[in-house]
Amino acid sequence: MPGDSIKPFVVEPAQNLYRWASRFHSIQLRLFREPVALRREKRIVDFVRLNGYQRPFVMKDTDVLEALAPHSVNSAREADIVIVTDLRFSRWPCQKMIQEIQKLLAQCAVLYLCLNRNYINIDDSSVLTEVDEHFPRAIAQWLGRELEAQVIDVSDDFLDCGESFTWALPDRHFLIYA
Repeated sequence: MPGDSIKPFVVEPAQNLYRWASRFHSIQLRLFREPVALRREKRIVDFVRLNGYQRPFVMKDTDVLEALAPHSVNSAREADIVIVTDLRFSRWPCQKMIQEIQKLLAQCAVLYLCLNRNYINIDDSSVLTEVDEHFPRAIAQWLGRELEAQVIDVSDDFLDCGESFTWALPDRHFLIYA
């Protein structure tokens, strides 16, 4: 019967939301009786393993990608792939985001970048011209135009209605090769 797999939950008084946000992933997963995983998280872990990456450097602000922790390194310079899921990255002004991506690519030639489309250009500091009207496609076009790198959009294209756990793991995924 629909709804049987969802546990009842209790709304608790407000807490420090930044501290709470770092555990958002595990909090959401506890709502289900059976073991579940985020498809996007599994896809990243599988990509790393199936492509033979041995030394990932993970930049994150939530409790995701724990399966990669035993193999993670401490810096982008040591890594054979850098994975960015940190939501703060998506909130930076567009030019700062491009500069930070370029810094990472100078240290490691492979970047798996996850951005939250709801935060990109949140400060309205950039005007994206000559890009698709469909915002997710426009993001990929913008990255490809701004970076001297190969940008591949590996995102799922879906209408975000708050049901897709995009606050635990950003929704737009890009493979970027220097």
